[in-house]
Amino acid sequence: MNSSDRVSENTKGRFGAVIGICFCCLFLGFLLGVALDAKYRPNRILLYINSDGKVSLSPKPRDIINFEAFNEGKDTKVEVNYTANVTPCDPKVPPPTCVYAPFDNGPDLYLFGCDSKIATKDGHEKVTNCYDPQYGPKCSKCPGGQTGKGGQTGKGWQMEKGHLLLSLLNLGEEVGEDLEELLRISPVKRVLPENQGGPPGPSPPLAQPSSVIEVAARCDGNAPAVYPSGSSTSTTTIPARPLDTITWNNYDHDNGYKIAMNPNLCTQSELPSSSGKNHSCTIKDGTTGDVTGNVHYTLTMTCNTVKIDKDETISLPLPLGQQPGVTSR
Repeated sequence: MNSSDRVSENTKGRFGAVIGICFCCLFLGFLLGVALDAKYRPNRILLYINSDGKVSLSPKPRDIINFEAFNEGKDTKVEVNYTANVTPCDPKVPPPTCVYAPFDNGPDLYLFGCDSKIATKDGHEKVTNCYDPQYGPKCSKCPGGQTGKGGQTGKGWQMEKGHLLLSLLNLGEEVGEDLEELLRISPVKRVLPENQGGPPGPSPPLAQPSSVIEVAARCDGNAPAVYPSGSSTSTTTIPARPLDTITWNNYDHDNGYKIAMNPNLCTQSELPSSSGKNHSCTIKDGTTGDVTGNVHYTLTMTCNTVKIDKDETISLPLPLGQQPGVTSR
C-alpha cells in the first residue's frame, strides 16, 4: 500500500467520524429543543366573553382539561356533570379528566356543573359546588376556536377542496406562532412591590350581585325541555331575581328554539331565539310575578318534525309583604 492509499483511508476515516459527531450533535440538539419546548413553551389560552357577560374557556380539540379541588384533608374527589348528558370529551378517557372532543353539530357552549367531595380531618365529608362553568364557544374567527370532528382537526391542517392556498397560509401562520413561542424560553419574573403605605381602609359593603343563569334548550323526546346548567334532568321553572340575566343555549342543532313572553319583562329589545342575535333576557328591576311569584313564558321548538309550544316559568321572589310568614303593617 503506497502513501497515497494511506492518506485516502485516513481521510475517509476522519470524514466518517466527523459525520458521526455531527449527527450526534444534531440528535442531542433535537432532544434539548424538545425538552425546552415542553418546559418553557407558553400555552395559548382563550377566554371568550359571551354576549351575556359570562366568560367561557375556549379550548382546542385534544386539549386535556383536569379538575382539581382545594384539598383540606386526605382525599379530594371531583365529580363533573354535563348538561343534558352532552359530554364534549373523549369517551375513552375516564372522568373527571376531559380530553376536549366537541361535536361538529353540538351547541356553541357546553355547560356543566361540578362538585368536590373532600374528606376533612375530623372524618367528615365536605361538598363544594363550582359556579356555573362552561367550555366553548365554537368561534371560527377566534385563535384556537376551531373545532374538529371528534377533536381530530386543528387550525392549519384542514384543507378543504378549492382552498389549498388559504390552508397553506393558515399553516404558515400557525408555524410562525409556534416558532415565536419556542424562542420565548425565558419566563418573565415579576415581583409585586412591597406595600409602603399603611393598612388599607375598610371596603364599602358590596351589593348582592346579579347573576347570569345559563340553561340549555333541547328536545326531550317529542317535547321541548329546559335543562339547568350541570343537570341531566329538565325543569319547568328557572329561579331568578330582578336584574338577573337568563341565557337559553341551543342544544338542538337542527331545530332551534324561540321564546315568547311579555316584552316588558326584559331589558333587551329583542326576545330570545336561537336564530336571532339575542339569546338572553335581563329581568328589569322591580319586576314581580303572579301571586306565586311566577312569570310565564312559552318555549317553542320543533321536535320530531312537530312544532310544539310548551309553557315554562321564571320564579321570582315575592314582595316582602307577600312572603310566607311575613306580615305587612
